[in-house]
Amino acid sequence: MAADHTLTKLVGSIYDCILSPERWFGVLQRIQERLGAQSSYLLIHGTRPAAPDLTILIEHNVDAQSRQAYDLHYIKLNPLLPYLASIESGQTYCCRHLVTRPEYLQSAFYQEWAKLVHWFDYAGVTLIRRPDTSAAIGFTRVQRAGVFDDDGLRMFKLLAPRDISTGREKSTHENCAYLADVDLVRRAFPRVPFVMSQ
Repeated sequence: MAADHTLTKLVGSIYDCILSPERWFGVLQRIQERLGAQSSYLLIHGTRPAAPDLTILIEHNVDAQSRQAYDLHYIKLNPLLPYLASIESGQTYCCRHLVTRPEYLQSAFYQEWAKLVHWFDYAGVTLIRRPDTSAAIGFTRVQRAGVFDDDGLRMFKLLAPRDISTGREKSTHENCAYLADVDLVRRAFPRVPFVMSQ
């Protein structure tokens, strides 16, 4: 019962972040801890295969040097990226939904980068989807913590924008009105003083 109350309160805090973006930093950290994740991100991901890009708005427990290596080189090798373009607003996903485990573990991306930063599994939920861009919350796990299970993914589903009064998922149009557009999300964060790795 207490766990359910904590989860409800945590999900409710997502809506506070919509109005007060400076709250994302603490909320993201609490979700990360609840999920047993190693790191977490609030990000905007460009999903065009020819020119992938990434804007990290907030991240926890991410090494700056590893982040730079990803941005400069390994983003192009990420085997998950081509599949992210097909994920709609409100959808949850993890590695096993996008590529097979052997494919991921044998990829140059994993062998040369992800393995070194202990990125054994990745899961997230798309908050807003645009043709070539998505705003999402993502989490990584180390190998000893195992892959994200279905219970964890159900929690991610709760993080997607919903109509609080009815509990129904919002349409793309409503998401834009309620959570604002990807571009508005991007513009909101330069005003937040502590959007940085920790």
